[in-house]
Amino acid sequence: MGTRRTRWTRSQAKRIVDDLERSGFTLAEFARRRGLHPNRIGKWRTRFEEEAAIQAPRLVELVAPESPTPYSLELSCPSGHVIKITGVALTAGVQALLAALPETRTC
Repeated sequence: MGTRRTRWTRSQAKRIVDDLERSGFTLAEFARRRGLHPNRIGKWRTRFEEEAAIQAPRLVELVAPESPTPYSLELSCPSGHVIKITGVALTAGVQALLAALPETRTC
Protein backbone atom coordinates (compact mmCIF):
# COMPACT_ATOMS: atom_id res chain seq x y z
CA MET A 1 0.00 0.00 0.00
CA GLY A 2 1.58 3.33 -1.14
CA THR A 3 1.46 6.67 0.52
CA ARG A 4 -1.26 9.03 -0.48
CA ARG A 5 -0.22 12.30 -2.15
CA THR A 6 -1.80 15.55 -1.08
CA ARG A 7 -3.12 17.71 -3.91
CA TRP A 8 -2.68 21.41 -3.16
CA THR A 9 -4.79 24.07 -4.81
CA ARG A 10 -3.19 27.26 -6.06
CA SER A 11 -4.92 29.28 -3.33
CA GLN A 12 -3.66 26.90 -0.61
CA ALA A 13 -0.10 27.14 -1.94
CA LYS A 14 -0.32 30.93 -2.19
CA ARG A 15 -1.61 31.16 1.38
CA ILE A 16 1.28 29.03 2.65
CA VAL A 17 3.86 31.14 0.77
CA ASP A 18 2.25 34.33 2.11
CA ASP A 19 2.33 32.86 5.64
CA LEU A 20 6.02 32.06 5.19
CA GLU A 21 6.80 35.64 4.11
CA ARG A 22 4.99 37.06 7.15
CA SER A 23 6.34 34.51 9.64
CA GLY A 24 9.93 35.70 9.92
CA PHE A 25 11.10 32.07 9.98
CA THR A 26 13.59 30.56 7.59
CA LEU A 27 12.13 28.34 4.90
CA ALA A 28 13.45 25.23 6.67
CA GLU A 29 12.02 26.23 10.07
CA PHE A 30 8.65 27.24 8.61
CA ALA A 31 8.39 23.97 6.64
CA ARG A 32 9.28 21.91 9.71
CA ARG A 33 6.61 23.66 11.78
CA ARG A 34 4.02 23.06 9.06
CA GLY A 35 5.06 19.47 8.42
CA LEU A 36 5.92 20.21 4.79
CA HIS A 37 9.03 19.62 2.74
CA PRO A 38 11.00 22.85 2.16
CA ASN A 39 11.45 22.04 -1.54
CA ARG A 40 7.69 22.09 -2.08
CA ILE A 41 7.29 25.53 -0.52
CA GLY A 42 10.41 26.79 -2.29
CA LYS A 43 9.04 25.72 -5.68
CA TRP A 44 5.72 27.43 -4.96
CA ARG A 45 7.49 30.62 -3.89
CA THR A 46 9.67 30.62 -7.02
CA ARG A 47 6.65 30.07 -9.26
CA PHE A 48 4.69 32.94 -7.65
CA GLU A 49 7.72 35.27 -7.84
CA GLU A 50 8.20 34.45 -11.54
CA GLU A 51 4.52 35.08 -12.25
CA ALA A 52 4.66 38.40 -10.39
CA ALA A 53 7.76 39.46 -12.33
CA ILE A 54 5.98 38.80 -15.61
CA GLN A 55 3.03 40.92 -14.48
CA ALA A 56 5.20 43.64 -12.91
CA PRO A 57 4.61 47.18 -14.11
CA ARG A 58 6.97 48.23 -16.86
CA LEU A 59 8.89 51.48 -16.85
CA VAL A 60 6.93 54.31 -18.45
CA GLU A 61 8.80 57.48 -19.31
CA LEU A 62 7.19 60.63 -17.95
CA VAL A 63 7.97 64.04 -19.40
CA ALA A 64 7.25 66.91 -17.02
CA PRO A 65 5.66 70.03 -18.50
CA GLU A 66 7.14 73.42 -17.70
CA SER A 67 4.33 74.48 -15.35
CA PRO A 68 4.40 73.47 -11.65
CA THR A 69 0.94 71.85 -11.93
CA PRO A 70 0.20 69.47 -9.05
CA TYR A 71 -0.04 65.86 -10.15
CA SER A 72 -1.98 62.82 -9.05
CA LEU A 73 -0.05 59.58 -9.42
CA GLU A 74 -1.33 56.04 -8.99
CA LEU A 75 0.55 52.75 -9.06
CA SER A 76 -1.44 49.50 -9.28
CA CYS A 77 0.66 46.50 -8.30
CA PRO A 78 0.06 42.91 -9.42
CA SER A 79 -0.39 42.03 -5.74
CA GLY A 80 -3.53 44.19 -5.66
CA HIS A 81 -1.96 47.07 -3.74
CA VAL A 82 -2.80 50.51 -5.10
CA ILE A 83 -0.63 53.47 -4.10
CA LYS A 84 -2.04 56.95 -4.76
CA ILE A 85 -0.21 60.24 -4.35
CA THR A 86 -2.15 63.42 -5.12
CA GLY A 87 -1.46 67.13 -5.31
CA VAL A 88 2.31 66.94 -5.63
CA ALA A 89 5.00 68.11 -8.01
CA LEU A 90 6.06 65.35 -10.38
CA THR A 91 9.49 64.70 -8.86
CA ALA A 92 8.13 64.72 -5.30
CA GLY A 93 5.27 62.46 -6.38
CA VAL A 94 7.59 59.87 -7.88
CA GLN A 95 9.78 59.97 -4.77
CA ALA A 96 6.66 59.49 -2.60
CA LEU A 97 5.52 56.52 -4.71
CA LEU A 98 8.91 54.84 -4.39
CA ALA A 99 8.97 55.46 -0.64
CA ALA A 100 5.47 53.95 -0.30
CA LEU A 101 6.34 50.67 -2.01
CA PRO A 102 6.14 47.69 0.34
CA GLU A 103 9.35 46.17 1.67
CA THR A 104 8.46 42.81 0.07
CA ARG A 105 10.02 41.43 -3.09
CA THR A 106 7.05 42.51 -5.20
CA CYS A 107 4.52 45.22 -4.63
